Amino acid sequence: MSLTRTLSIFCAALFALASANSVRALVIFGANGSGNTTDPSGGLPWNNAGSVGGASGVYLGNFETGSWVLSATHVTGGGAPGITLGGIFYAGVAGSGVQVRNADNTTTDLSLFRIATTPSLPNLTLATDRPNPGEVVTLIGNGGVEGTFKRWDVTTVAGTKNDVWTETASVLASDYVGYTVSGGIGKRWGQAYFYGSGFTFDVSGTGPTANVVTSFDSVSGSTLAVGGDSGSALFYSISGQWVLGGITSSLLSLNNPDTSPPGGAVATGKNIGTYYNLNGYADIVNYRGFIFDTVGAASPIPEPAVATGLVGAAVLLAGLTCRRRLAARS
Repeated sequence: MSLTRTLSIFCAALFALASANSVRALVIFGANGSGNTTDPSGGLPWNNAGSVGGASGVYLGNFETGSWVLSATHVTGGGAPGITLGGIFYAGVAGSGVQVRNADNTTTDLSLFRIATTPSLPNLTLATDRPNPGEVVTLIGNGGVEGTFKRWDVTTVAGTKNDVWTETASVLASDYVGYTVSGGIGKRWGQAYFYGSGFTFDVSGTGPTANVVTSFDSVSGSTLAVGGDSGSALFYSISGQWVLGGITSSLLSLNNPDTSPPGGAVATGKNIGTYYNLNGYADIVNYRGFIFDTVGAASPIPEPAVATGLVGAAVLLAGLTCRRRLAARS
């Protein structure tokens, strides 16, 4: 699959759609707004994904310099706001925020910060390679969920930012289908198609950031990140191992039509995705060197404290996970 049209960022900063009381989860095409809220197993690092303020972040693990979280710069502001994992808030270490840089030292929409307490969670594996276009990848996020299903006919008007969306009940008359975005249900996972890599976007002036892109097409089960999902995790299964491949940064369009669906809705083309149906993610493959230069080598996961008076050795927790390959393709 190749991009034949110009990508544009209609809603660059997904966090801008959220607030301190942001809605939760992901928009899943063909679903009812209530599913995919528990760990799907198979080794997906579900518990490492959490919420940062009104948006999202992911716990990278415990390293020689401390315990680190990765999120989007337009979420953290380059600071250390802390993260909530499994209902527990882990406070950020003041002054620990680091904005990830490009090779030419320009800033990006990717930021690290340390937390003061180390969760009993495994360290994530950072991607060294990307999937092929059309392979299925997995998102975990905290943004809006799908509301009412809609159909629209779109009239193109000469000029800019003035194309007209008209809601229709007719399958034949509709050019686009999609959903309103409503309040949500908590952390949620979903699957999308890997669209490609090698794109660069500057989201909200955070700096030129290398991106990978996923697509939200008119097929049941395809997933789109929306408001509140910024900073969330994109995972790949590479050779049977789950790896962190991206951090959610933006909602993209193929630049046709030139206005967004009404009422904050999201849409996709009736036959193939052509509008407002792509997500951009800061590309971990591109930035893993900077990340490891900052956090250092991995450290062991801390054992839980043993209660006073208990006799015998502490139980060693083995962080073994079962990993699988997602075989589905578009």
